[in-house]
Amino acid sequence: MQRQRLFTTVAFLAGVQLVLSLPAAWAQQQPPRSTPSGTQPATPAEPGAPGSGATPAKPAVPGNFTEADVSPDKVARNPRLAEWVAKHPRLDQFLEKHPGLAEKLAEHPRAAVFLARRPRIAEFMKNHPGLAERLANHPDSAEWLARHPRLAEFLKNHPGFAERLAKHPRAAHFMLNHPGAAKFLAEHPRLRDEAKEIAKNRKELREDRRERREDRQELREDIREGASREEIREDRGELREDRREIRDDRREIRGDRREIRQDRRDTQQSAPRSSR
Repeated sequence: MQRQRLFTTVAFLAGVQLVLSLPAAWAQQQPPRSTPSGTQPATPAEPGAPGSGATPAKPAVPGNFTEADVSPDKVARNPRLAEWVAKHPRLDQFLEKHPGLAEKLAEHPRAAVFLARRPRIAEFMKNHPGLAERLANHPDSAEWLARHPRLAEFLKNHPGFAERLAKHPRAAHFMLNHPGAAKFLAEHPRLRDEAKEIAKNRKELREDRRERREDRQELREDIREGASREEIREDRGELREDRREIRDDRREIRGDRREIRQDRRDTQQSAPRSSR
């Protein structure tokens, strides 16, 4: 009796195992599926590939630089690199590591502006002789330095710096109105007078441009209101005359600057003789 029960149990377990193995065997005999286009089924995408969900690696953007690109020679040849270096947070370390880098940066107008706006510009000019004069060669960076709270220190410690500021009308204007420059200008009356002349010419030129804009506005209003041809012709003649006067004013300003530079050179040449 026990043998019969044991045989029945073994037969039942064998039947169950056979039933469970039938679906797997049937799946192996089926032909492989193909995609509608006849290609093989898609495999999982590699990480970083399109459609994989991972962020692909970004290509290098043209114009990007690295610290390995920083050198005085490369900066002198590449204005964009000079601007990148002048705005870099590690500019202090670059200047210490590369002698002559500050002077090369100041040769580019845009880089000179970013350099002049640095919080440590006073220290930079102190540690790099000649940097102050190079920055003052460009109108925009000269204007920033002429408005600096430590302008009095700059004028005192950097010979020739004030003369270069005075060449630019806006910088000359800010230097004349800077509280810290009053004592220096009082001790150098000739420089003060030259700066006033440059600033005055700037003011006159600005007034001429404003009058020219007003004349253009009047001409446009006359045309809109249907003025006669004779009136419009007269207005255009006045505009041409204003343009000629502005050109003459500009030539006079350039002539004044040439005379100022010549007087400065004569003064510098006569100074050693008088000291002898």
